Amino acid sequence: MLKAAVSLLATLIAGVALAQVPAGTAEVTADGCKLYLPQSEAKGASRIRWSGQCASGLAEGRGVVRVYSGGKISAVSERTFAAGKISSAGESYSVRSGEVIRNRGGDQLQIAASELPTWALELAMLVEDRPVRAPPRPATPAPQKQVDKVAEEAKKAEVKAAAERVQAEKDRAAAEAKAAAEKLAAEKAAQETERKRVQAEKDRAAAEAKAAAQRSAAAEKLAAQKAAQAEKERAAAERAVNEAKAAAEKQAAEKVAQEAERQRQQAEKERSAAEAKAAAEKLAAEKAAQEAERQRGQAEKERAAAQAKAAADKLATEKAAQEEAERQRVAAVKAAAEKPRLLFAPGRGFAEATGASGAPLRAVVTFKLTSETGQDYGVATFVAGRGEADLRQNAEALAAMYERSSPLKARLLATAELGPSCSGPGYVVEARVTYPSAKSYGWYAGCMGEGLEQAAKNMQQLEDQMHRDYKASPTSFWAYQYLIVGYVDDKNFRGRDQYERVAQSNMMAPGRVMVLTSPQQWAECTGIVNKDPKLKDKLGCLREAVDKLKTTLGLR
Repeated sequence: MLKAAVSLLATLIAGVALAQVPAGTAEVTADGCKLYLPQSEAKGASRIRWSGQCASGLAEGRGVVRVYSGGKISAVSERTFAAGKISSAGESYSVRSGEVIRNRGGDQLQIAASELPTWALELAMLVEDRPVRAPPRPATPAPQKQVDKVAEEAKKAEVKAAAERVQAEKDRAAAEAKAAAEKLAAEKAAQETERKRVQAEKDRAAAEAKAAAQRSAAAEKLAAQKAAQAEKERAAAERAVNEAKAAAEKQAAEKVAQEAERQRQQAEKERSAAEAKAAAEKLAAEKAAQEAERQRGQAEKERAAAQAKAAADKLATEKAAQEEAERQRVAAVKAAAEKPRLLFAPGRGFAEATGASGAPLRAVVTFKLTSETGQDYGVATFVAGRGEADLRQNAEALAAMYERSSPLKARLLATAELGPSCSGPGYVVEARVTYPSAKSYGWYAGCMGEGLEQAAKNMQQLEDQMHRDYKASPTSFWAYQYLIVGYVDDKNFRGRDQYERVAQSNMMAPGRVMVLTSPQQWAECTGIVNKDPKLKDKLGCLREAVDKLKTTLGLR
């Protein structure tokens, strides 16, 4: 009993702790993960994204929170969560009147768009082009003694604050334990009251049953006496009745014999009529069965004719769809030939330096989308499949799903094209470069082996081409929004039948989200890209990501 009470008390304390919502916050759901944000951020949000881990349905660890309002991003922050609650605020960025505002520890400061960290670059699309502010002048250093004194006082204040937090936590835990104990005592008292009520109900029912039994015994005794007297009177009456009955029965028997003969004759007539009626009904039933069979045959003929017509209509529809698809393809080819240049840089794949043989397993897929305003977007990513035909079908399905889920809000302009492919297990790469001044993106994708030097050269050549297409100079504001390296083998990749289930709204990296089956199959070069968003050291970036994958997947 004591063990059960202790277990109940622990459960109540855990429930009270989970039910507490931090003051001034609101519970929101981001990508299927619950977290608590300041009410000022959550109010008016149409969508919230979370890039970190999710444990037991709650945000856990460090990650990036993106808040969208009216379909556009309004704020980005990097924070640390514990069980869905903010444990470390970090930095947040927002756009106000066309200017970037940085919030660090409650201090707000206007900064230039070029100072945005990589994970907040999406805000640059909303920023007006303005000159970058001059860097602040360095503050005059304080005398060493004064600095030491300030540091000592800060350390004492920090120790005092920590002690006060510990004491407050102890007081809170004690209050919660006391409340749980009081609740347990109240429940025990309620249980005892209920037990006494049930016992009283049982006693009352027993008394009522006893009284009913006594009343029943008295009634049975009186009924027995009345029954004995009635039996005597009945016997006398029965003798008189029997004598009169015997005389009446004799006369009645004679009448019954006469009536029985009359009924026999009548029954014979009715039997003959029934046999005639049954024969007529049998004949009618046979005619009805023949008519039903005729109608069934007619219905079968009509059903076969309807099926033949439906098959012909389907064939005609499929032929019309094929003709329309061919017309669109020819129109797309013609439109592509007439444009002087594309508004995007397509991905350029590169094969393994090892020259692996066998059926293709990885490939580059490129396709183009067009918005309602007429702006074209080119997309390049990777796809996986078992053989050339499977790769092509998966590529077309991935392009169609990205048309429905991408943040570009554009429709597919032409059928997806399958680029260079690679055989056997190996690495794939996907990168996206943002050009805020052109309000567009450049893409790069490929499949590779261990030839990282050649991959870095290919990326640099594509970057130079994108700069020419978007008229970007070395001093222009542009940056890599992300670069990932994934690993694909013949077991761990998704096919086209799973794309719709895992696709996310407003997703930016279709290959990583839909093709790879788990986060352990891809890695980023966060150490380099955070220091240099323009990614001058592309070889170092590829090596960092590949080394992470080798460690995670045991490929060394």
